[in-house]
Amino acid sequence: MLQCFTRARAFELFQNDFFSLIHLFLVCFINWLLEPPSQQGFHKIVVIGDQFGLGIGDTIFGNGLTGLCDKLLILLNSSYVVKLNWLLYNKAEYEAQSSDWLLSSPKKLFQRLFEDPKYYNCEFVVVMLGSQDYIMHQTDNTTFTADKTFQNIVCIVEALERLGKRVVISFIPNPESWNLKKSKNIENCFAHQVNTKLMTKYQNSSVTLGPLCDISNYKYFRSDFYEPFRPNFNKKGYKFYASEMFDVILPKVVKFELEYLIEQS
Repeated sequence: MLQCFTRARAFELFQNDFFSLIHLFLVCFINWLLEPPSQQGFHKIVVIGDQFGLGIGDTIFGNGLTGLCDKLLILLNSSYVVKLNWLLYNKAEYEAQSSDWLLSSPKKLFQRLFEDPKYYNCEFVVVMLGSQDYIMHQTDNTTFTADKTFQNIVCIVEALERLGKRVVISFIPNPESWNLKKSKNIENCFAHQVNTKLMTKYQNSSVTLGPLCDISNYKYFRSDFYEPFRPNFNKKGYKFYASEMFDVILPKVVKFELEYLIEQS
């Protein structure tokens, strides 16, 4: 969870935003501590991504896990139509760029995860990338472009499909583009551009698109879903996002379960 977090970045947070540093360490520690063991007969959903996937901004005093993994698991376990047992694993990396998850990346995040016996046989992978690219784009708009982020996500999805995974892509939340939305210039937003490209490519494919958590969607254009300076969802925002993701992923889970039970009979 901290493989992309450098000592220099830790020192920077220590000097400028000590509370965020403590929150980060607590989020990572609690998710690590409460990660469920692999159990026979259980099926798996793995989340990969950046701080959005990790659940930064969510409360750490709820059920233990943070972000989508916590709330989606609760919804799956309480659904009367879900018949099999499911585990969710949060393998997102704080401040991971989309390029860090490429097969060609020297950080080897993809290989380390999907060569691990605990995770390699997961049925679903939720890709939650682009938020860190969005942040980096604000200071370096030549290295970090919407096209590059989009192409990186496409490459990651293709690699997952070659492994036989059912892929769910999350759109990039963009609360920091509040003023662009208000001035009707949301098309100039980096995250909105990536989201539009993802929707165009995958809306009629085998890849599942998550809820449109773009503030161009009126459901997400509300300040009570985000932290005060709008870098991340807060507890309420994650809860709403997870409920919409549940509605998206539930039919896919039920379809998998039906096929699995038929195959086993």
